Amino acid sequence: MKNLRKILLTTFLSLTILFAFSLSNAYSTTVNAATVKMNVKNQTLIKGQTYKLRLKGSTGKVKWKSSNKSIVSVNKSGKITAKKRGSATITATNKGKTYKCKIKVETPRISEKNIYIEIGESDYVYMYGTTLPVKWKSSNTKIATIDSDGYVTAISKGTTTLTAKVNKKKYSCKVTVYDKFIRNDALQKVSHSETETPKYIITDFKNDYDQKILLSGKIIYYLNSGEIVDYENIYSIFLDQKSVKKYAFDKPYDSNSGNLVHYDYYDFILNVSSGKDYASISDYLKVKSNRSGAHNVIVSISNTSSEPIDGMSILCIFYLNGQIVDVDNENYADWMGGGSTELFTCEAGESILFNSYEIYLTNDCYEIY
Repeated sequence: MKNLRKILLTTFLSLTILFAFSLSNAYSTTVNAATVKMNVKNQTLIKGQTYKLRLKGSTGKVKWKSSNKSIVSVNKSGKITAKKRGSATITATNKGKTYKCKIKVETPRISEKNIYIEIGESDYVYMYGTTLPVKWKSSNTKIATIDSDGYVTAISKGTTTLTAKVNKKKYSCKVTVYDKFIRNDALQKVSHSETETPKYIITDFKNDYDQKILLSGKIIYYLNSGEIVDYENIYSIFLDQKSVKKYAFDKPYDSNSGNLVHYDYYDFILNVSSGKDYASISDYLKVKSNRSGAHNVIVSISNTSSEPIDGMSILCIFYLNGQIVDVDNENYADWMGGGSTELFTCEAGESILFNSYEIYLTNDCYEIY
């Protein structure tokens, strides 16, 4: 009987130890499996940035794969590189199990590269194309300050640089602070010079004022008696500070016969207003041109921005051995979508010979919102 009890006790203890060991081993296996995980499940990068993914708690070989290599690539060690805007999933495979991380690639852009503002006024600059936090800083807070929302306040005359820091990348905007705009001072700083052809008066408007301006007014054609023969309106010619803009005016002609109408002299009546709330469309345009045949020039204009633009005229001046022989100011782009390209044909007269030409963009300003 004692032997039987001893046998039963020994068996019970053995089973208990075996059961405990099994539970311990199962628990250990569960813990080990649970600790294998990706170091991040979601990550946002800016185009060009890299990041190292790790499979924590893993043993053995890890195989990495991207769902879209053109957006995010990954190497054998888990280092990812952001290629272009979009989203992709990185998958790590270890011992038959998969672990995923979603990667988003952004291409942030700053709303303005230059801001012109008067003392005491405010403006706003922002980052678009990103969901990441933005940290703003002014290089000289005595000139202008900026708060965490991108609200800019002009303090004193001068220049400063605003910097937006997004995920360790920096984007900058130059701020120029002016004295108050004084119309009469600005008007006195505007000059013009003319070159005449049989059909056109080509005018260079020069702004020597230290601020951007919008120039408007009229060119008026007179007889010696003072009688007005004709006039042409000037609509919002944008002139950056210390800049020159070329413009071509049609001389008076009879719309029925097409013949020029006699006049003795002409004069300008000019007005100016502040151009601080405007910028040049030309900053976002890429212009190419080439001669086509004996009398034509093909002009290609690409809108490099993501926003549509409108209200732009093309002026082509034709030269023969340095002398102006004709002008074409009939091309007008009333609307161009973001990223689009349009072709325009500038034509010299059929009997006109030319060996060089110049392309200018006019009426090329837009209001900054």
